[in-house]
Amino acid sequence: MARANVDKADYIAEEMGVVVCRWQGKTIDVQVPKTVTVKVANTDPGAKGNTAQGRAEKPATLATGATINVPIFIEEGEEIKVDTEDGKYLGRAN
Repeated sequence: MARANVDKADYIAEEMGVVVCRWQGKTIDVQVPKTVTVKVANTDPGAKGNTAQGRAEKPATLATGATINVPIFIEEGEEIKVDTEDGKYLGRAN
C-alpha cells in the first residue's frame, strides 16, 4: 500500500507504531493512533500583542510534513500533541 493511499499519512513519523491490517497477504488498512506527538519543523515566530481578539494561531509545518494551526507561543523544535482525526493542536508534549 502506497503512503499516498493511507489516511492520515501526514501524521506518520519514522519509528512510529501503527497497526497494519492485512488480508490474503495484502495490506488493506493502516491505522494511525488518534493522537500523536510530533516535532514542529517550521513556523514563524509569534508576535507579542496578537492575542487581543482571543486565541491567535499561526500555521506550522510538522516533521511529518503535515501543516496545522498552532497557538502563537509554539516555536520550532517543540514537540506537540496532535489529534489525527481533525488535525488539531492538542497541547505541548510532556
